[in-house]
Amino acid sequence: MQSRLLFGLLTTAALLASSCSEPSDGTMKHDPGGMSGDTTTNMADTPSSSDTNAFADDDVKSEADVDVAAAADPCGVPTAVDRNDEAQIVEVDLRAAPIQWDPGTGVPIDAYAYNGTIPGPLIKARVGDTVRVHFTNDLPEETTIHWHGLRVPAAMDGVVHEGTKAIPAGGTFEYEFVVNDPGFFWYHPHLNTASQVERGLYAPFLVEPAVAPGASCTLPLVLDDILLRNSGSLVPGIETKGDGRLGNRLLSNGVTSPLVKLPPGTQVVLHLVNAANARYFDLALREGLSATSMTVVATDGGPVSPQVVDHLVIAPGDRYSVYINTSQTTGNSLFLETRPFELHEPGGMMDGPADPFEGQTVPILTLGLVGDPVDEPVPEFMATPLETISAPQSVAHGWVIDDVMDHSGGGMTMTGSIDGETWPNVPVLSFQLDTPVRLTLRNDGYMHHPFHIHGQRFLVVDVNGAQPAVVGWEDTVDLPPRGSLTLLSRMDNPGMWMYHCHILEHAESGMMAELHVVDK
Repeated sequence: MQSRLLFGLLTTAALLASSCSEPSDGTMKHDPGGMSGDTTTNMADTPSSSDTNAFADDDVKSEADVDVAAAADPCGVPTAVDRNDEAQIVEVDLRAAPIQWDPGTGVPIDAYAYNGTIPGPLIKARVGDTVRVHFTNDLPEETTIHWHGLRVPAAMDGVVHEGTKAIPAGGTFEYEFVVNDPGFFWYHPHLNTASQVERGLYAPFLVEPAVAPGASCTLPLVLDDILLRNSGSLVPGIETKGDGRLGNRLLSNGVTSPLVKLPPGTQVVLHLVNAANARYFDLALREGLSATSMTVVATDGGPVSPQVVDHLVIAPGDRYSVYINTSQTTGNSLFLETRPFELHEPGGMMDGPADPFEGQTVPILTLGLVGDPVDEPVPEFMATPLETISAPQSVAHGWVIDDVMDHSGGGMTMTGSIDGETWPNVPVLSFQLDTPVRLTLRNDGYMHHPFHIHGQRFLVVDVNGAQPAVVGWEDTVDLPPRGSLTLLSRMDNPGMWMYHCHILEHAESGMMAELHVVDK
């Protein structure tokens, strides 16, 4: 196995695309987007640490104040143009290229983008569709696309194994796969990922069930943070290697604290994904000065039985869909906020990365209820009962995660190990195809680690000895400090698959490995 399987993973991403003005009968509209530009790199000055509150202000609405009733593209983010008229084929063109992008500071930065927009275009499909992506790499470096959470063939997963090559600068590649699972996913590079995603290469991917719930407004919402210097330029990733990169500007679909206007009574589903390097989002909904609840209706891998929650922790790479009934709102606004979250517990060998928003509650999204009320039926979220996995009580493998020091590059930063080793020295695990297995994860360290497995899905049946509040198909799960998890998986997708921590700096420092699902 070549060391170029070097993790090109994810990180900076944020986006907002909506079907609020689209028909609910399954018809999908597509709007193109595009712009281009050249880049130069400026790494001359120092990161901002004194004025982080300014980045949380909700004072610029020119690009984020969106009236979904009036806008042709309701939330300002394009949907990929489907150029195939056949009913069960979605065929799109994607181009990765450098652009100049203003993240809302008034100072353009050197960025990368899919089809000229950050985030890139939403790809929409239905269960059973064939998705065909014609990809052109106009970056000055090689890249790939990883379809995060989608159970695609191993050759389409975007990871550089032996026999699977990166897409060179100026090169092209055609991705093709069938989407078999409903859910909210996303796509991003899996080569030089910390750099490429931080620059803007990320976008959402929505697979609707054969019969979608009747919510009139669905908002894909990609959460991210970005680390900028006082001048507004991007802090190079080498300065945050190992510890995890926590930004000083929070983004929701590429803008800070957007305002979306809706008629009172609108039935809303937010499709949430955390595309940040290391930041966990602890989301809560507020009406006026009072907290209010939201209802989880889907996890990574699709619908679940609705579960009312008062807050929701989303780890990097993780996804949830939540339902909000605005007819129950007495005021004219609902505020989605992220609360303080401790990434690193005291007692470890060193502190975790400094958080510019430490101790702060920061606005993420405002739903402004304006105009005449609408009387919309409450969607019937008919969660398909989860398939049972009759796995043996014996544990097929028990992973042990721990904190280790990374001395590469002449510095000393904290990362994590898997079974006492780091990439490429972690032994490859082998499983027989279609064999139900019970797996355990134990974190002996003092830092949260989001754990992501490619190509497979699993059920989390135990968190620190208790059943989780929401049980659904997952591909990414938080492993808490000094904590443990039990997973059940069917291992039903053959091939060689990566698994890794989804804190990008940890993965690139060696907190990753492979498992092999062997066809009988």
